[in-house]
Amino acid sequence: MRYGSGKNNARRPNQMLIDAESFAYIFENDYSSDDDLINKVKTAMLLIQKDYENRGYPPFHMRPIPMFRYGYFAIPPRQQETLNRTYPDAVKLVFHNLNVRQVDLQLIWEKDYARDMSFPKFKFLLYTNSRELALNTKWNLTSALCVDIFLKVRGNRISKKILQAFRAAVNVSVSDGTYKSRDFLVECLRKDAKISQYRAQNIVNVMLAAMDIFQKEGYGKRMSGRLYQVRASGTRNPEAAKALSYQFSASARDFFRWIESKRQYTMDNLHAKQ
Repeated sequence: MRYGSGKNNARRPNQMLIDAESFAYIFENDYSSDDDLINKVKTAMLLIQKDYENRGYPPFHMRPIPMFRYGYFAIPPRQQETLNRTYPDAVKLVFHNLNVRQVDLQLIWEKDYARDMSFPKFKFLLYTNSRELALNTKWNLTSALCVDIFLKVRGNRISKKILQAFRAAVNVSVSDGTYKSRDFLVECLRKDAKISQYRAQNIVNVMLAAMDIFQKEGYGKRMSGRLYQVRASGTRNPEAAKALSYQFSASARDFFRWIESKRQYTMDNLHAKQ
């Protein structure tokens, strides 16, 4: 399928060749729900937008939805003043202790960048600190992540109890030097923290993943050796063979000191904000 004008079959700069079958899968289901259809339209528009932006100009002019309008950045106080003079009311201090400010990205984009690029491209260049974006050369914007945490009743006590229960299960392996199955860790957590089996399984998965991140990212700089060794079950049962067992080392204590300090930091800041 070719879009363009003129009788000449030669391809012109503003013509675009499209294989209709490439897009057929997007709308092939006639019984899609409204949400499905909207998502399919968005997918098609993103494909078109990407193709045209690679050619040097955006095909659509879109307004950002409120959810993506604001960004959070650490900005030096003096730069906040100059930013607000250039873009009135675009910057507002929201976290005093961390010097983090809320920035109205839509306001900045609409004033200086909407004619040259789409809002998604503007945000991509901003968050990747690309020198292609003039904003990055004029101001020092360090992106920050804003997370809202809502504690249930006795949330502090419950989180502490869960961490202590998992630590106790790991210490069994550390003290006797044996491999412990994932089911063992789950059962210890379920019983000691008095939580459901499903919740205990999820927490064990998260804690093991956190241990991997702690080790790979070098948070435990004085840590010697691996946090744990892993082995597969020795049984011939195909299903049971997928089960893993863990032998934890004394270095796991560094992980628990680290994660407890982060948990306490979170709690202290929540209380301070309240």
